[in-house]
Amino acid sequence: PAKEGVIAVNPEVIPYGSEVMIIVDGTVIRGQALDTGGAMRQNPTQVDILMENHKKALEWGRREVHIIWW
Repeated sequence: PAKEGVIAVNPEVIPYGSEVMIIVDGTVIRGQALDTGGAMRQNPTQVDILMENHKKALEWGRREVHIIWW
């Protein structure tokens, strides 16, 4: 189910179920790789972070980030 903390990934790069930590500008977001989408399949280095609402997602926008997963 869609909920905050779900991260969409390319499962060929980051396997489903992986714990994911995204670091940008001193901010750390943790979540779990549980979803995918066409954009992630076309660009394997892209992830999509599900946020609590549309406004928060727009405020976050697109960013270059550092991703750690295990």
